[in-house]
Amino acid sequence: MAEGPPRGRTPSPGPGGAPGPPSPRVAGAAAGSSGTLSPPAAASKWVRLNVGGTYFVSTRQTLCREPKSFLCRLCCQDGPELGSDKDETGAYLIDRDPTYFGPILNYLRHGKLIINKELAEEGVLEEAEFYNIASLVRLVKERIRDNENRTSQGPVKHVYRVLQCQEEELTQMVSTMSDGWKFEQLISIGSSYNYGNEDQAEFLCVVSRELNNSTNGIVKEPSEKAKQAGLEENGAIMSQGEAAGRGTAKPQDQGWAWMVLLAAVVLQGLTLGFSSCIGVFFTDLQHEFQASNSQTSWFPSIMVAVLHGGGPLCSILVKRFGCRFVVMLGGLLSGLGMVSSSFCKSISQLYVTAGLITGLGSCFSFQAGVTVLGYYFVRWQTLANAVASTGVSLGFTLWPLLSQYLLEEMGWRNTFLIFGGILLNCCVCGAIMRPIQLASGSLPHSAKPEEEPGSGAEEAQLSNGASPYHPSLQQHTRRTKCFQMLQKYLAFDIFCQNKGYQIYTIGVTWMMMGFALPHVYLVPYAIRNGVEEHKAALLISIIGFINIFIRPVTGLLSGHRIFTGRRIYLFSLAVLLCGLSNFICVISAEFSVLILYCVILSIAMSGVGALVFQVLMDVVDMDRFSSALGLFTILESITLLIGPPLTGLLVDVTSDFHYVFYNSSFFLISAALFMGLSFCAFEKQNKLREASKARLDNSSRYQYSETSTEPKTESQSPPAVEYITSI
Repeated sequence: MAEGPPRGRTPSPGPGGAPGPPSPRVAGAAAGSSGTLSPPAAASKWVRLNVGGTYFVSTRQTLCREPKSFLCRLCCQDGPELGSDKDETGAYLIDRDPTYFGPILNYLRHGKLIINKELAEEGVLEEAEFYNIASLVRLVKERIRDNENRTSQGPVKHVYRVLQCQEEELTQMVSTMSDGWKFEQLISIGSSYNYGNEDQAEFLCVVSRELNNSTNGIVKEPSEKAKQAGLEENGAIMSQGEAAGRGTAKPQDQGWAWMVLLAAVVLQGLTLGFSSCIGVFFTDLQHEFQASNSQTSWFPSIMVAVLHGGGPLCSILVKRFGCRFVVMLGGLLSGLGMVSSSFCKSISQLYVTAGLITGLGSCFSFQAGVTVLGYYFVRWQTLANAVASTGVSLGFTLWPLLSQYLLEEMGWRNTFLIFGGILLNCCVCGAIMRPIQLASGSLPHSAKPEEEPGSGAEEAQLSNGASPYHPSLQQHTRRTKCFQMLQKYLAFDIFCQNKGYQIYTIGVTWMMMGFALPHVYLVPYAIRNGVEEHKAALLISIIGFINIFIRPVTGLLSGHRIFTGRRIYLFSLAVLLCGLSNFICVISAEFSVLILYCVILSIAMSGVGALVFQVLMDVVDMDRFSSALGLFTILESITLLIGPPLTGLLVDVTSDFHYVFYNSSFFLISAALFMGLSFCAFEKQNKLREASKARLDNSSRYQYSETSTEPKTESQSPPAVEYITSI
């Protein structure tokens, strides 16, 4: 049992009454807990402490935030380094004043020093030294030194600062204010304009602080060096504490992670690459169901649209059930859809089985497979994503060849039945993607769980005084649950406010009307013009094979610093090249000419595929990327759905396949010109606004108004100093 009561002070009453052995109670647990003791839900994660007769309950991870502290050595995960007696409830006995243990525990929870007015700072310092928490010792000493300087430097002055911030920065700014600053008033000043955002609300946040006059009359703020060092060390301590709580096992970037990467490569080849072979069956499906070009093209359109548009639903399932379950569920749906397709009696049944069910299953497997890479790779995450994307090119190369071979040997129904069995291998890939089980059973730090066991109890403690919440902010941060879901998964607010995101989303959505047309109609166009079926299927494989080599090169070139901020123009150039290449098919339909067309189209497509999400990252902040991606994929899935059927209808009316490539060129070229010219005009407009804003800022940005009134007597109120700053 730890020895020695605190010296040099008189113990104050505890948070719920006078401490002492006769009436033990639990502190630090959920707010409103009664005096009776109940066993914690998870003994391995929760630790009970009997401090001077008062019971405190906290998580082992919180107590181990400071690796060399008394509490960490007392109850560390690998076994206690210090011996201590336990009472009849299993709580560690610590003979210290419980009143001063509250600030110690709160500091370990959230890294802030909060001392009630009735507590002596010297007592908190003594407790911090006893528990060997070095960063807290420095913070308390700095505060004591500031108090001593305040009494010796004369009258106190009040400093008011007006901080200018945007709406989305408001809550974070107030919650991360330095110690000593108090929130006073919130003033709305309408809307502002920033790069990439338009018509975003701005606020002035008035904060105040008491400062002392120095001997020369200049107002000085206390040194922030100790606080800076304390915060930095506290951040390092929290990282070490989380690592200690997770245990010593580190499966990221090594071992089984590479097997998961191999599974992701196969998974992308099975899901994204599968749609490339649908054109091989186009003519056979037409003859089987006596369907028009427009009716037949609905089948691949629905599959690709659901594959791209099911992202938000997949995200919800991953959050609820985990990546492994969703990948295996997608494999089951994909296999079930293709097996059912082999028994279809009408083209409309094929829409449901192969289009909807298989498309949704492919979406689940693909997106959950990409997500799991973020758990298994930290240091090599960029490399892992690049290697995984090669699976798409492999799928584009192999699926058409396999489809043509099986079609000639077995017919389309048996081929679909075999494809159902092949797509069930997504379940095997999902089985490889096992959840990371570390020493404590927690998730890796790259994963951000929505809620941890015990977080509700700690948040209840913080809300009781650790982090004050101002009513003025409630009306700006409170939203309905429905709106929160829409904002999280479908970023309509970004679409309305971010001009760059708006232009890019509209351009890509329009582009997708013609982007997928060659994949659907190239094989039937070649067959219609006398090319043998196996040669026609080879055309799609050529596109995929060249993608294997060109896409990584394009990704490396676009990452060069000369393209920083200019990737949208490189992307527009790639889209323009896709549109212009379609005119090659109009000139001639000979096999050698079609090979040339596939080579040029593949080079252009490699640029589009390598840059489409990178440009989205350039125009949207990363903290909102996932929600921006959700709206982006849903909008492009709409045009992917309607593009091929509308073009098929045009071919049915005109009986001329050339209109496929005319149509594709129109959408691609117009989208490229729209994005390139719009971003050029947008940047020029933005530079003009920045230049005019800079001229105004140069005359007033670093000025501040100072109002100082010399006191006539010693009893008069101190003068006030006001600084105008911006963040």
